[in-house]
Amino acid sequence: MHDLREAMRQAGIGKADLLVDGKTCAISADDAAGLAGLVRKGIAETFEACTELATCLRTHGLEMDEPYVTGDKINLGTVTVPVAAALALLLGAPREEIEAEYDECKDLSRWGLRRPCW
Repeated sequence: MHDLREAMRQAGIGKADLLVDGKTCAISADDAAGLAGLVRKGIAETFEACTELATCLRTHGLEMDEPYVTGDKINLGTVTVPVAAALALLLGAPREEIEAEYDECKDLSRWGLRRPCW
């Protein structure tokens, strides 16, 4: 309960006075609306980032599942070795290192195994 009270105080929501009754707590309607707004904003930012990432992956022709949001994280799902190598290059990894790692994994990608090897 202390964590919620402190988070509300830091967010500037009400006085952060929670009425605690054993296992439940009550907050004012204004504080509840403020909390709901913060949660919606946080969720919207994550979903927006996921949508932008999906657009970027398609733009670069990376054939992989659509990324999705789980909690506050974006999950890429299963990624093949060639796609992982291409994604690493897009994110700025040195080409020499990626090509050396990729060569060690050629057989895995040829056989269609979908597990990372680095």
